[in-house]
Amino acid sequence: MDRIDARVSDARASALAIEAEVSRVVIGQPRVIRLVNTAVFARGHVLLQGDVGSGKTIVALQAMLVAIENGYQAAFLTTGVLQGVVIAVVAQVQRHPPATPAPAPGGKKAAAILGKKQFTTMEVLRTPQFYVMYVAFVLMATGGLLVTANAGPMAKSWGFSITLAATLSPLANGAARIFWGWASDRLGRENTMVVTFVLQALCLVAVATLGQRSTAWFVATLVAVYFTWGQIYSLFPSTSGDYFGAQHATSNYAVLYTAKGVASIIGGYAGALVYERTGSWAMGFYGSAVLALVAAVLAYGLRTSQATAKAKAAKVPLPA
Repeated sequence: MDRIDARVSDARASALAIEAEVSRVVIGQPRVIRLVNTAVFARGHVLLQGDVGSGKTIVALQAMLVAIENGYQAAFLTTGVLQGVVIAVVAQVQRHPPATPAPAPGGKKAAAILGKKQFTTMEVLRTPQFYVMYVAFVLMATGGLLVTANAGPMAKSWGFSITLAATLSPLANGAARIFWGWASDRLGRENTMVVTFVLQALCLVAVATLGQRSTAWFVATLVAVYFTWGQIYSLFPSTSGDYFGAQHATSNYAVLYTAKGVASIIGGYAGALVYERTGSWAMGFYGSAVLALVAAVLAYGLRTSQATAKAKAAKVPLPA
């Protein structure tokens, strides 16, 4: 009996040591860490699901239902086969775009300001426009990732259920990419960025001020945050293609996309750390709102530089 007690005590000490180490990196998620740790020591299986776009939400729901009914092996097999079939079908109708892309409506093609040159990634890294986009991406992604990483603990601390918000928010995230991408084709990339970045700042403030009042306000403000945040994943790729050309668009955007990783540290880690130190989520939301407004100013700067370059190219005198 003493040997069993000793082994249990050693296992408990090891589990607590692991939790302590993980908690130094994953801030504000003690319940998740405890559940994952329990599953590891019980030699069980863990399904981790975060708030992303509407596509992953649907797939995760389907996988969960299959897992409940037939086990996790069937869930992996079913979803894998389903995704493979969809990819194979879509591949039959995909075609390479024409070598010369069609001009954007209204003549708002930003690539014109860079002489329609097809920039390689190394050339992109030598342009000031890239760094303006990169910083704006980091600043804008921070608020949404703060909400994504901490929505569960936030709802718990305010005494609300996360279920409805977790269901609707990914749908708003996915819809934002489609709607604002469509809008940018008509309004211009930079104009759409300015509008949505300002709206994002207002929505983040709304979560901090109105989201605590009731479950309805919590859900509404979170959905609004996602609907004014998800568009960055359609605006920044298209803006990068507009400025630097389509020939190396994949590698160029791959470098630009690393901004999301930087933002995840600021939004997910720093946001939870601020909460642990202050006991309030408000500071993180207000700070993220300020970052979104700075991103809007940077987007406006891109718009202004575009207009200046076009005027110089056309030899049109700028207004005083």
